[in-house]
Amino acid sequence: MTPEELVSLYRALPIDTLVRTDSGQTQIKNNFRVIVECKRYISGLNSYTQGVRGAVRKYLAAMAKISGSGVTTNGEGWALNSLDLDPIPLITDLNVTHALSGKGTPREIQNTGRILSLMLPDPEHSKKLCGAGSITELASWFFGMDCNGFTGVYQVLEGDSTNAKLPNIACKHQISGKELRASLTDIQDLDLVFNTGSPDHIAIINSVTSRKPDLIECTICEARDPKFGGAQTNEWKILKAKSGWHLYRQFEGKSVGVDPRIADKIVSYY
Repeated sequence: MTPEELVSLYRALPIDTLVRTDSGQTQIKNNFRVIVECKRYISGLNSYTQGVRGAVRKYLAAMAKISGSGVTTNGEGWALNSLDLDPIPLITDLNVTHALSGKGTPREIQNTGRILSLMLPDPEHSKKLCGAGSITELASWFFGMDCNGFTGVYQVLEGDSTNAKLPNIACKHQISGKELRASLTDIQDLDLVFNTGSPDHIAIINSVTSRKPDLIECTICEARDPKFGGAQTNEWKILKAKSGWHLYRQFEGKSVGVDPRIADKIVSYY
């Protein structure tokens, strides 16, 4: 998977809606899959998402006590095994925390969304869901990414388990042990682009598309504030500055003056 493919997945993430039958079993609601766009900029838990996380934990614990519900627990987390097509072999409190705090993998967000869809019709357990009427509405409020969540998830999906993220870890911790790029010719696909100031930010180079003597052109993937579009891929020019790098976003082949950026470090992916 490329970073750009991961962006595309977050921009159109399918979540199955689950229902409980009259017999108490859980199944996928026929022909009811919602496509959500995880474009909110979310970084860490707040009082609302802490409440949602607690409600999910309480709901799964209650369902695990009901014979035939399909929910079981092994002490580490919960499994949901009575689904028609796609069981949830394990969902933990940490998985739910990731999904609600801007650090969730696509699967963590999908599974959390499926559990939330089960809770919505249940007055006892939906009262912590802030009055949402649908999984689409819940997703628009609670599912999103922050910048180091996006790059961290990409690294995890590519097999780098050392970069699994917990909420509120600073971007700059990913610099440690990486090769610092010193010139334009050093920059490669998947290099990490940093601003370690305040606020700090991290992005990942999807691919270098053109090299010129004084600049490179590339596509960069990142998660940004929703007014800039959430998880996204854009074309950029990178120029060497006296200290760090100057980045200029491309739009229809032209440099955009309204979105210049300074990056103080570019480092290798590995």
